[in-house]
Amino acid sequence: MLCDFDVYQGGTGQKTFLGIGGDVVVKLCETLPSNHNYKVFADNFFSSAPLVLELLNFTLDLFKTLGNQNKTSNVSFSPFSVSAALSMLLLGAKGSTANQMRECLKTKNCQDVHSSFAALLKELKNTDSLDVLSVANRLYGDQSCKFIKVSTRQLYDADVETMDFVKKAEEARIQMNCWVEKQTQGKIKDLLAKDAVNSTTKLVLVNAIYLKADWKNQFNKELTRNAEFSCNDQIMFFLQVIELPYKYRNLSMLIFLPNGIEDSTTGLEKQLTYESFVEWTRRDKMYLYQVDLSLPQFRIEQNYELSGVLKNMGMEDAFDYLKCDFSDLMVSQVVHRAFVDVNDRGTEAAAYTRSLVVQSCILPPPRVTFNADHPFIFFIRHNATSTILFAGRFCSEQ
Repeated sequence: MLCDFDVYQGGTGQKTFLGIGGDVVVKLCETLPSNHNYKVFADNFFSSAPLVLELLNFTLDLFKTLGNQNKTSNVSFSPFSVSAALSMLLLGAKGSTANQMRECLKTKNCQDVHSSFAALLKELKNTDSLDVLSVANRLYGDQSCKFIKVSTRQLYDADVETMDFVKKAEEARIQMNCWVEKQTQGKIKDLLAKDAVNSTTKLVLVNAIYLKADWKNQFNKELTRNAEFSCNDQIMFFLQVIELPYKYRNLSMLIFLPNGIEDSTTGLEKQLTYESFVEWTRRDKMYLYQVDLSLPQFRIEQNYELSGVLKNMGMEDAFDYLKCDFSDLMVSQVVHRAFVDVNDRGTEAAAYTRSLVVQSCILPPPRVTFNADHPFIFFIRHNATSTILFAGRFCSEQ
């Protein structure tokens, strides 16, 4: 019978670990020198869509902002879901409000954000039906909210729902929560807390994403065991990166593991930039190894009210009644919840080992150990578009 455990900062604790042996793509990499400076060309390793490149910058910026709020706690969010919802809101923004939102989303260099998102959403919906991926985005505005309805439906397959917040605030809250619960297969309930919506509410931006996918290489239940999971808060000098494919290869999980219990994700996150992320995950730099893999089973559910976070990222006017330019509206809240559950079958989330063609050789691939028995960072990626759907940090069982 599998058991959970408690982990304390600076100490160790019992955690249920998954065991697997097989061919996986692994990259062992040292951190980049501080003076390392080079230009990365997107068409070498990413989708040609400029939007995907811009969203990676947004993902890492949001990751660091959330992570800095508590450097020793778990983090779980869907950068794609947040960015898609904010981009819908951008349809109704003007002037400095729109400029700040573009700066926050890192899309200033993307000529047509909304058409690019429409194309990206179409690609995501083409994901193999045997992998369940559902993105839920919706804007709820008061009765004065009459803008962007047609555009959000055409570009984002989403509606602006008109609500009577003045007379029926609690009814509106329940309706929004029911919609999110349905979209996430019941995994995200009560997204909006009681009294989160009231008569002063003008616009509520809600987003949720749900994913359920089995591993391509299932973990062996006979190798599942309890083991020590250690926490520390030192500086990282070396790391391993592994790509774990899901069954139908449209999706994979990338795990960034500091090399040793004495290291932590703190140093890693400081060096996590667009350039370093790309360098560490470039498939032409990753190698095929026989891997003895140990990965903890974990479940993270985080709830965020992102207004303060987005302000810190430069999106200030949208939340200021005197400065915002949304056709006489302002944003009241940005609520986001993400749920990630990793077990021996695969991943269920709510917010491949890549095939290599190699020359025949007598010697088998080298064998390495990837033992995730201390804090690590993870990303769930849609491989066809290189879009990061989920990101997080696992430090301890909640």
